[in-house]
Amino acid sequence: MTLRGITSIFLTLGFFINSASADSAFGIEYGGPVPVVAVEVEGKKNYYKISTPPKPHSLFESYRVRATAETGVCFISAIGIDSENDKYGTAGRKQYEKLSKALSKKYGKHAGAWEEYIGSGVWDEPDQFAYSLYSGDREHVRWWKPSAENDTEFDYIQLTLNGWKDDTTWVGLSYRNTALKEKCDEMTNKGDDDSL
Repeated sequence: MTLRGITSIFLTLGFFINSASADSAFGIEYGGPVPVVAVEVEGKKNYYKISTPPKPHSLFESYRVRATAETGVCFISAIGIDSENDKYGTAGRKQYEKLSKALSKKYGKHAGAWEEYIGSGVWDEPDQFAYSLYSGDREHVRWWKPSAENDTEFDYIQLTLNGWKDDTTWVGLSYRNTALKEKCDEMTNKGDDDSL
C-alpha cells in the first residue's frame, strides 16, 4: 500500500471517528452543517429556524440552531407546544417532568435546578402559576452538565418551563458546548469593531 493510500485511510477514518463522537439533538449534529430545511431568522445573525428536524419530538413545535461557517451548529434549542388553559401549570409540569426523566436517563441526574417562586407574593396563588412564570416571578429550570471530551459534545443542557400570559405554559430545551459557543460568538461578532 502506498503512503497516499494510507493517508487516505487515516483521513477517512478520522472523519468517521470525529463524526461518531459529535453529539446530536433532534437529529441535528452539533458542530455539523445547518440542516437543509433551516430558514434564517430575520434580524438574528447566524440563527436558523427548523420546522421539522430529522428526528422531531412530539412535545416540540419549533426548533432553532445557531451556526457559523467556521464552527458549524453551535447551539440547538426546541420550543414546546403551548399548553393552553393551564393556569395551574399542571400540563406544563407534566411535560417538564417527562422530558427531565428522559434527559436524566441519557445524561445522568440533573446537575442543578431552580424551581421556586421569587416574586413579592402578588402572583403566588396556585391558579397564577402560568402568569408567575410569564411575569418572571417564578423560575422553573433544570440543567445537566455532561462530560464533554471535545467541543462537538454537549457540556450544558437546559430545560425550562415557561408561561405566556395568565393561562398558557410551554417547555423549552437547549443544548450547547461552552468552548464551541465562545468560538461561535467570536465568529458572529467578527467585524463588528470594523463597522464602527
